[in-house]
Amino acid sequence: MASPSRRQGWQPKLDVRRPKLQWKGSWRHRSPAPRTRGVQARSPSCFLSAARRPDLALEFYVEKLGFRVHTDARNGDYRWLTVQHPDQPSFQLGLFTPQAPTVDTATAQTLLQVVAKGAMPPLVLVVDDCRAACERMRAQGVEITQEPTERYGAVDASIRDPSGNGWKVIEGR
Repeated sequence: MASPSRRQGWQPKLDVRRPKLQWKGSWRHRSPAPRTRGVQARSPSCFLSAARRPDLALEFYVEKLGFRVHTDARNGDYRWLTVQHPDQPSFQLGLFTPQAPTVDTATAQTLLQVVAKGAMPPLVLVVDDCRAACERMRAQGVEITQEPTERYGAVDASIRDPSGNGWKVIEGR
């Protein structure tokens, strides 16, 4: 009987534990896919935005920006309020008032003051026509903090919600 290496059609088995070599200007080992435990998130689904007065924030996002209410649930003094844009139903914007048990009263006040000053990074709203969108928002009473400006091959502007959260309004290409 012939040895296994001499049998016709026999191929050595690959050792899948060895990293594969990949040429990228120099020889490096390609790392195996990372092993994860638990649930893997598909994508972010909710961003929380501080709101001094949730009812005022709700009116702003629904009546002036065209979002719709996704969730409005109360548990005593706590309110879980989220809105979503009709064109992006998989993403929610949470309008929350900083409060216990997540932060103490002094920290909650500080957070609201920082937001009111516009110190938080802006959120981004992509529109088809930035100038037209800003005119519609201005007619609705939205505070325009930067007029539409052409730069970097696109037009962008800035607005602010009633709590002070900034938004960059960018014309999509």
